[in-house]
Amino acid sequence: MAMSPPAITTLLIIHLVQSRTESMAGALVGGAFLSAFLQVAFDRVASRENNCAIHENTLR
Repeated sequence: MAMSPPAITTLLIIHLVQSRTESMAGALVGGAFLSAFLQVAFDRVASRENNCAIHENTLR
């Protein structure tokens, strides 16, 4: 049983929309993980810099 061209076009559009939605969701989750990682990394660097500055001031 062959499908008509409009039915094939409709299936193709549905597939493209689903693929794009999954891709956007993946990008959103990936962005959230990247943001959290960078926040932790910068917090640790800032904390180390503050600890070094505090130790330098107490030693003087």
